[in-house]
Amino acid sequence: MNADSKQDVAAGPGSAVLAGCALGAGAAYQIAFARPALAGFVLVHLALTMELRRARSPRAAFWLGTLAGLAVIVPRFGFLWTVFGIPAGGVTVSIAAPILWTILASFHGWFVLLLRAVESRWGMRMALAAAPVLWMGVEYLRSEAWWLRFPWFTVGEALDPYPGLLHGAGVYGAGALAVSVVALALGLAGDPRQGLRGAQKFVAVLAVAVGLAMAWGVAGPPATPRSGGSVAVAGLQLETPAMPEVLAGLGRVLARHPEAELIVLGEYTLDGPPPESLRRWCREHRRWLVVGGTESVAVPQGGGPVSATLRGGATEGTPFRNTAFVVGPSGAVEFTQAKSVPIPFFRDGLPAATQKVWESPWGRLGIAVCYDAGYRRVMDGLVRAGAEALVVIAMDAEAWGPDEHALNARITRLRGVEYGLPLARVATSGISGIHDARGIETARAGFPGQGETIAGTLHLAGPGRVPWDAWLGPVAVAATALLAAWLAIAGWRRQGPRPDYGGVGKTS
Repeated sequence: MNADSKQDVAAGPGSAVLAGCALGAGAAYQIAFARPALAGFVLVHLALTMELRRARSPRAAFWLGTLAGLAVIVPRFGFLWTVFGIPAGGVTVSIAAPILWTILASFHGWFVLLLRAVESRWGMRMALAAAPVLWMGVEYLRSEAWWLRFPWFTVGEALDPYPGLLHGAGVYGAGALAVSVVALALGLAGDPRQGLRGAQKFVAVLAVAVGLAMAWGVAGPPATPRSGGSVAVAGLQLETPAMPEVLAGLGRVLARHPEAELIVLGEYTLDGPPPESLRRWCREHRRWLVVGGTESVAVPQGGGPVSATLRGGATEGTPFRNTAFVVGPSGAVEFTQAKSVPIPFFRDGLPAATQKVWESPWGRLGIAVCYDAGYRRVMDGLVRAGAEALVVIAMDAEAWGPDEHALNARITRLRGVEYGLPLARVATSGISGIHDARGIETARAGFPGQGETIAGTLHLAGPGRVPWDAWLGPVAVAATALLAAWLAIAGWRRQGPRPDYGGVGKTS
């Protein structure tokens, strides 16, 4: 550690000022997601978060970063209180929700802690140079690379007004580029004690960056088809319906949208595989149907894991997979795709054994089940297999509220933008939508929207393209982990070995 950097850390702002920065970072993040025109506030969020590295101790840096994370997470993820709550005396009580909020918020804390450690050892310039790698490493770890993967509400999602940026760099890459811009601005501004001159440099760099992002965003993925194929799609929102309600709903879909070739129903529409009555309907009306249900899994000799569906029903107590079924005009099940990532803490079945695209009459369609659409590591597989359009079925329970529905719908839409593919999403209680390859919405059914239908055309855009953050994300995780380990070992060595008391506890 050089003396100058050590003095800079020690001379940092007071705790009250930094706590204000943490809360301001959270407020800027909420503003950035409020509407597309305010997306640039995500840069303010990053600048204030990175300012927390100037805390006077590692512990303070971590907890200030976690405070900023809580200001980001809690306002948008209040629905976790309901999802994991237990009714008690007319109110809902949840122990799990605060724990989950804190875990998610702690990733901001780890980023700030690592950034401070790098600056303490090698100075501000090295810390700012490392910031994009550390941010991508921490964010990719949170979203894709550990057990409690949580990909929603990342920095890159705030940049959805710029489809070209997301198509080229991906959501995680766009976030890392945003951190790079802020780091460059902070580096040019120099010591915060420079005052107005440093602030002018900082604002100038951010203004240029926003202009470049807007220019790049104009050149997004093409909205017009390259392969020429197209399919007329219709969807119906029904949550936990009985079979008579399903059949009646399909009749309404055909009456409203007789041009529909492919009809889509949500996740867990059925308690099992498509029954004969549903297959007969497809046969009589000569339609293709994608519908969510469950597929029983043979129990290995000696037993195996036991699960039940989110909605219970016929499969309760037996092993199963949460599955999207494709029923053809012949009434036969032509294709199935199980859910790759069951929801943690829920009885959501076993993970898919395989993943493949459906060779449909119109081209290769990638089919995903709800939670899967949030994960790049899942959806990248469909794109690498040659998917020309994406169809996503989901069950976001109405009781989970509008914020949860909006978050899940948003990240699904951005998956199509990243790959440059058209996408149809049908959820049991909203938000359903049909989008072109640039993410422009052509049809929508809102929340809760029971019985609502959507219809539109998917223009197959040829094979999609996986953004470059697919390989850079894991590299950033590895680099961040190695750096954290090295800093921890180096810090332990500087402290020296603990005194040996000869096996006897230390006494006063």
